[in-house]
Amino acid sequence: KGGELLQEGLILTENEQIFGIAREMMELRSNNILYNSMLSCGSILIYYAATNGINMKQQLYSRPLSLRAILYTITGLFVGGTYCLIKDMMRAYTEGSIDTFLANSGKEYAEAGVGFYDKILKKNMAIRHLTGDNQFTALGNINDYFRTASTPLTQRKRFFELNVKQLNAAEENAENLA
Repeated sequence: KGGELLQEGLILTENEQIFGIAREMMELRSNNILYNSMLSCGSILIYYAATNGINMKQQLYSRPLSLRAILYTITGLFVGGTYCLIKDMMRAYTEGSIDTFLANSGKEYAEAGVGFYDKILKKNMAIRHLTGDNQFTALGNINDYFRTASTPLTQRKRFFELNVKQLNAAEENAENLA
């Protein structure tokens, strides 16, 4: 079973290959690298400014180190959590924007999106079945234990399936009106 799934998941049609290349090119053209670097630098600056400001205001430099360690830990957890939240939200927004653009680029792209994500899911299920590793869920999504770093692949595939249904319904309505 795993070998068959792997074979199905590795062979992409020409339209699926074009879709995958277009998706990756749009990912590269997005400003994610700039936003991520700004977010990282901003988080470090906010952490430093907050801890330094509290140290000065509360005169913690003259108090025991344990008080400052507590401050640094609490502030670090807050800033780190906020960093992860914003980074994940930016990633989900970028993926959604790319998928929406490709789905609206034509029926061929929408159909290729369904096939592309279906094959990725099959490949992931095959890897899970063959290796016994829990890196992927039973449905083929990436198994995120703590954070959701990207939109689940099943959700992305479902988005394209709904888009194809809407395009088919619009074509039927256009034919019925003609």
